[in-house]
Amino acid sequence: MLRENGTSNPPWKPWRTDLFPLGKPLSSRHNLVKLGSAVNVVIVGLAAKLWTKLNHFTVVNHESFIKAAEQNYNGSSNKPLLTISNHSSCLDDPVLWGALLPWSWQINNDRHRWIGAADDICFTKSWHTLFFGMGQTFPVERGKGIYQPAIDFAIQLLRDKKFLHCFPQGKVAEEFDVDNVKLVNSNCHSQLTLSNKEDHDAKPYHFKWGVSRLILETLEPGGAIDQLELLPFYHIGMNEILPNVKPYIPRIMKRVTVYIRKEGSIQFDNDLINWICQQHVISCKTMEDKRIAICKYLENEVKKLKLEAMKAHWSI
Repeated sequence: MLRENGTSNPPWKPWRTDLFPLGKPLSSRHNLVKLGSAVNVVIVGLAAKLWTKLNHFTVVNHESFIKAAEQNYNGSSNKPLLTISNHSSCLDDPVLWGALLPWSWQINNDRHRWIGAADDICFTKSWHTLFFGMGQTFPVERGKGIYQPAIDFAIQLLRDKKFLHCFPQGKVAEEFDVDNVKLVNSNCHSQLTLSNKEDHDAKPYHFKWGVSRLILETLEPGGAIDQLELLPFYHIGMNEILPNVKPYIPRIMKRVTVYIRKEGSIQFDNDLINWICQQHVISCKTMEDKRIAICKYLENEVKKLKLEAMKAHWSI
């Protein structure tokens, strides 16, 4: 279908409610979609697991992830699980899940994450839409802001207590390295930035506000969800497995380190949000202020993990 300006609509528009039901539970999807999803997720998950065996992965504090994911799956936590991480390669998802999920979990699509992906990369053809949609991936329109169907759907997933992963940087962003010698000094944390190599002034690469909206609206006062588990992790080396330059050919025998928050999930609730706002230099009088405060808090948490990940990766 052509638009008035002659360009075609992406094949997932209008929003594919058969793949991503809005206002309805996931169980309302057609049985064929559920079957396709079960097959797709398992095949991709097993392929990702096998690919990790062709490289060397080290997962630090793996038990923190296992505990959070297990409690989310069996319902014992009675909370949604939101994981966040840096994004350094187009293969971060699904290969990282090959390292994080045990073999037995790979054959159960209910154990797998939901995730958003750029519509102009992953949803450009109808079969792409089916493939990624049945792979528990939904289209995000970059540049359309935080009020779009993708974020609405993600909030719905969290309210349904699902497992959702988010790359808060909003795009693949390789980061500047820090001199290994300086890593010995723990005070260098303040020198670390979450930066894009394209930003030659090393300007901090701020998280997108979408992650703040996910948290704030999932935990809306009076809603069914009063607490959310948020587990951050940081990884190094995925851009060696799939470099971000042509030719885009996956490599083997590379080393990847994944560092998960040692203390486990951050228990997000309105009390924590109020505390975060109190620490913010500007009082959170508006929703925009709250979004900024939460993003800065999360950026700082990920920066801490970056430092520890770099120490672990280079065994300092």
